[in-house]
Amino acid sequence: MEKKDHLTENTRKHERKKRFFGRGGVKYALLELLSQGPKHGYQMIKALEEESGGIYVPSAGSIYPTLNMLEARKLISAEAVEGKKVYSLTETGRQFLKDTPIQELYGASAYRKELYRIEREGHGKEFKDELSELLLLIGKAEKATVGHPFHWERFRSALDQLKEQMNEIVDDLDRTRKPASRRRQPDDTQS
Repeated sequence: MEKKDHLTENTRKHERKKRFFGRGGVKYALLELLSQGPKHGYQMIKALEEESGGIYVPSAGSIYPTLNMLEARKLISAEAVEGKKVYSLTETGRQFLKDTPIQELYGASAYRKELYRIEREGHGKEFKDELSELLLLIGKAEKATVGHPFHWERFRSALDQLKEQMNEIVDDLDRTRKPASRRRQPDDTQS
């Protein structure tokens, strides 16, 4: 069996941030938020961050263009309130949400909340802190081994073992996901 190195094999995939939403999912999430009442952009960014437990922190560069697109499609409207642009769902937007099978295509917010609640239990703040510490330690060890061939080899061996274990985990997950990926996904090229 050929071993895969997911760090080199999927370089382009790893250069991008993993998506929290599927293609087109951000617009549905924004529409869902606005179905709860009017909000300004920053409130929506914070709500999406909170909903994901901090796993997904949307950038203004992804949210505001999507809001502009939704406004151009007459799914939302905007008005200035106390110096802030506040967005509201239009009747057309409400009908769009009602008629679109969001759960099937992108996962409704309740589904996302449950999925990320489960993920947070295993990948919460403590894990993020541990991962940061590990990355700092790897950097420190790499610098410390310069000029020390024996310790450099130990360091490389430890990294190779870690990399092999991570590749095994990804391979196992890829094998379990294959049947689901055979299902045809609708193509939605807009955000």
